[in-house]
Amino acid sequence: MSIEIHELSDVDYNALRYEIIANVEGEKNYAYIDSKGYVTIGAGFNLYGAGVRDLVLSALFEINEENSPEIYQQLVDIFRQQYLVDARGNPLPGETERLNNALNAVMETWAQGGDDRPSTFVIEDAASQTWQ
Repeated sequence: MSIEIHELSDVDYNALRYEIIANVEGEKNYAYIDSKGYVTIGAGFNLYGAGVRDLVLSALFEINEENSPEIYQQLVDIFRQQYLVDARGNPLPGETERLNNALNAVMETWAQGGDDRPSTFVIEDAASQTWQ
């Protein structure tokens, strides 16, 4: 048996990597609580740390520390909480609702500041996002 090696472009690699992760993790266009109690979106994009979080906020919502420091900090505070999960890693009753109510309250405030700003923390096309 021989092994064939195929070279992938960066675009193809990112698409394949996302497809594999999405098949394992699932793909959600809204914030959810992962099995360790952290806020996540898409196909397992953990929003606790600054790297992915800042890419998500900037690319999808045009929110960053410079253009809207108060909204940015409110969202960071929500993301940095660890939500309660049971022994199987499922969020305890009410935790997901508490998370999304908090996020949507901040986003409603954000939406009042300008045209075309979303009033909910939902991504339109999760499959096209390949943050690294």
